[in-house]
Amino acid sequence: SSGINAEYGGTGSVIAGLTESLGVKPIVLGKPSPLMYEMISSDHKINDKTKVLMVGDNPLTDIQFAVNVGIDSALVLSGITPSDGLQDMNVKPTYILESVVDLMGDIPS
Repeated sequence: SSGINAEYGGTGSVIAGLTESLGVKPIVLGKPSPLMYEMISSDHKINDKTKVLMVGDNPLTDIQFAVNVGIDSALVLSGITPSDGLQDMNVKPTYILESVVDLMGDIPS
């Protein structure tokens, strides 16, 4: 289970349709693909992963992306992931925050 509250199709359904109709498997550059991090870190000269924090509300994309590339993550509960869905998540964030506003202070340790 993902622990998210979502009732909409994602890009996976679009990609599946295109793959089937075109007969070509696409290279996915978005989350949770590590290719996205490689492009961003190269373009912005990011060499120290300990200085990077992925913040997002979706454990399937945002938090999985952080796990895939080896960076810390903060799951915010102000989006699609409800607090009562945390126990159902297969992937665990480094931090759990009520909102991105919580980033204005210190990250809890």
